[in-house]
Amino acid sequence: MKILVIVSFTVLLVGCGTPVSLTSSEDGPAWATELASEVEKGKEAEAGKVRVKGKGKARPKVEPRTVNDMVTPPPVTPEPEPEKPEWVADLEDKVEVKTVSKKSRRQDIKSDLVEVAPEPEQPAPAAPAPANQAPAKVDFIFIVDSSNSMDHFLRRVKRTFAGFLPTIDASLDWKIMFTHADHGDHGFFLANWASSEGRAFSLERDGRRLLGEKYLTKNMEDYRTVFIDTLRLHDVYEYYDDNSGGDQELDSCDLPPGCQGWNEQPLKALQGAFVRNRSFFRPGADVAAVIFSDSDEGEHTEPEKRVKAQDVVKAFHAEWGDEGKRFIAYPIIMIPGEDEECMKKYSSGFWGGEGVFGVEIARMAKVTNGTSSSLCANSYTPLARKIVSDFNSRD
Repeated sequence: MKILVIVSFTVLLVGCGTPVSLTSSEDGPAWATELASEVEKGKEAEAGKVRVKGKGKARPKVEPRTVNDMVTPPPVTPEPEPEKPEWVADLEDKVEVKTVSKKSRRQDIKSDLVEVAPEPEQPAPAAPAPANQAPAKVDFIFIVDSSNSMDHFLRRVKRTFAGFLPTIDASLDWKIMFTHADHGDHGFFLANWASSEGRAFSLERDGRRLLGEKYLTKNMEDYRTVFIDTLRLHDVYEYYDDNSGGDQELDSCDLPPGCQGWNEQPLKALQGAFVRNRSFFRPGADVAAVIFSDSDEGEHTEPEKRVKAQDVVKAFHAEWGDEGKRFIAYPIIMIPGEDEECMKKYSSGFWGGEGVFGVEIARMAKVTNGTSSSLCANSYTPLARKIVSDFNSRD
């Protein structure tokens, strides 16, 4: 019995070690033919697939692409951002509140509805002086009408005058003073002696009066901010009063550009500026007068007492006739015959204005070969370019 088991086990081992040929030949058993058919199908399928390493699934085999097959997609031009609607900018300006901090003690609260002009474009560089010629020296007199009807225009100077100094900076050797557009008659409550009569008023930076500083130059710290702050009108200020040594909240009339009477006389103020600010004017410097007003000369003064454009020119030549100075006026006004829409919008209704066309002030520009600009312009940068061109021309 033991011998039978050993022989049987040996036969079994020999049979298992012999390879079985799986073919589709009809000579073999049916089960072998069927199995060989399935194996052939698997080989064909395997030839058309590539197995992903580490994955049990297969993906179709991808043939390598040639350069001719590659197509460069056209460049995608991003769509420009839609412009902000005017009413949105208007609303943002109405609700803007600046928080008081240690660095800036001014709180700017805009309590009325102020129309927002579009942001001015970045000023294009003005034509510089020729290479063999130094920039022209120009002393600027800004005649500022700070009566109630100018409130709207004084509140938006941060936009309208944004490009003024950057334009003249590189092309002119400049100096600036500011005075009010009234000269005397303030109305019922203030005596005539309270008028500036053409004297320069103090400058302002960040809600503080710059005591003893009346003439703006490039040497002054943060002079571009001082220029805008001296011109612009705010509602409420909180600032450090250097005189009292404590914090004090001020009304807008207590800081530049302040408040003035109802009888605007910008030409008379300009005439007075020549003699009341002698230390301001530099030898060899020309003079430019920028008259910023929505009124005309002495509209509440008897016609025979009003200062005429020719009177101002005579006063200038009486002071500097033998020095070869040039004098040119550049009014920013309601231009007669051009600003009807501007006049219609800001001389009645909600704005409460009382503006009139600057007839005699426009004549001041003509007799001095200057240029009048519209008070309603969104930017006064073009005016700055014209000033640079005029004074760098020696014709």
